[in-house]
Amino acid sequence: MSSIISRLACIFVVVLVFLVSACSGPSPTTVPLGQQVSLAPGQSVSIGSESLDIKFVELVNDSRCASGVTCIWQGEVSCRLDITYLDTSYTKIITQPGLTSQPSSTEFNGYILRFNIQPYPTAGTTIKTSDYRLQITVEKKSS
Repeated sequence: MSSIISRLACIFVVVLVFLVSACSGPSPTTVPLGQQVSLAPGQSVSIGSESLDIKFVELVNDSRCASGVTCIWQGEVSCRLDITYLDTSYTKIITQPGLTSQPSSTEFNGYILRFNIQPYPTAGTTIKTSDYRLQITVEKKSS
């Protein structure tokens, strides 16, 4: 009788561990400093030997002047990041101007975040939120 209870207890523990790991969601991609990664909304990246995780939470706005259109303002695109650094969480909004193919950059706690938000809008098309990608590279700021 006790061997049946032991086996049931072991099965219960294995199932519980499986369920807990399944509920924790996918672990972030890990890349070294200086390597570009592409993130969809909701995806995260962990920066190798650094205590730094970045999550592309959502697109905040996209008012960039579409290609094929003449505009009086270049517009801009912004997205919200959740950054965890040394076990502390931060929210950062990053913004890239329109009419450029060059990456933008911003600083965060001694790091430089170089980023490009794609795709670029074109006249007559609509971009679904799920189609946006944040291409980001994290580097250490030189002293």
